[in-house]
Amino acid sequence: MRVNKRKIASLLLAGALVCSGTTPALAAPKSSASPSPTATVSTKPKSTQKPLDTTVDPNGIYHATLGFETESTYRSVYRYGHFDDKNRSKPEWKQIVSGTKGSYNYRTYPGTFKNAIIKGNGTYSVQLRNANYRYASTFKLLQVCTDIPNTGDIKFSDLQVTVNGQKKLSFKKVSLASSQDYTVLYAINDKKKDLADLGSRKRIVPPSYQNNSVVIKFKVSGFNYNKGEAVPTPTVEPTKTPDPTVAPTQKAKTTQKADADQSVQNTKKNSKDTEVITQEKQIGMGVVVIVAIAGILACLIIVNKRKR
Repeated sequence: MRVNKRKIASLLLAGALVCSGTTPALAAPKSSASPSPTATVSTKPKSTQKPLDTTVDPNGIYHATLGFETESTYRSVYRYGHFDDKNRSKPEWKQIVSGTKGSYNYRTYPGTFKNAIIKGNGTYSVQLRNANYRYASTFKLLQVCTDIPNTGDIKFSDLQVTVNGQKKLSFKKVSLASSQDYTVLYAINDKKKDLADLGSRKRIVPPSYQNNSVVIKFKVSGFNYNKGEAVPTPTVEPTKTPDPTVAPTQKAKTTQKADADQSVQNTKKNSKDTEVITQEKQIGMGVVVIVAIAGILACLIIVNKRKR
């Protein structure tokens, strides 16, 4: 009878364990979603260089200034006046100089430049007054520099040079620089054959210092408006509605987020339902085991009575 009691105790313990639902915990599956990539921030500094204009605005406003270089047995002076960033950053762009910056013969000299603001088709002039040419014998370069891109869209004609009020040069067709980014008009250029062949131009002698003037007048055409008229206002194109298939609207983004949240909630709900069903199955199995143990116990009791 003692052995039977031990068996009965073992069976009852096994049934209790089953009823308690003690089972090994299952490890949660690892997410297969890849981690969000980390945004890469560029540390490369942005260029401060002003981009070169390559097109002409026919409704735009531009500028012009006088440039020159003298020929002298003692000391040649110059001021080129090119509008590109490289030359405009140099100190000699704003004044008359001799030599190069940092050299022993570098000097600056007085002179007042009067620039032109080009606003439409018309006649304009650039000037240099009260300049010290250092007893130069001739001009070997006399030019008008502009900030108009050298595309040929704007036309120039009727260039005229006067010195101290006296006309020295006048011609219909204007010689232009071909190797400059911005348009340059030549009155004198010893390095340009079509101008060097005109020997009469070399006889323009820079005037003596004080109360002197050199004026270059020229005509401009090719703009959409004339000098003295209001600058045309550019037409603003209407903003096009973005294609929703290319760029989703805020509403579409909100709907997508709501769908994603609902999907997560449904997944959690299904997981809870599965867990409840598993627990119910375990309880059902525990009941079956208890009934079976009770049956076995009843049988053992009956057997023991018969043996007595």
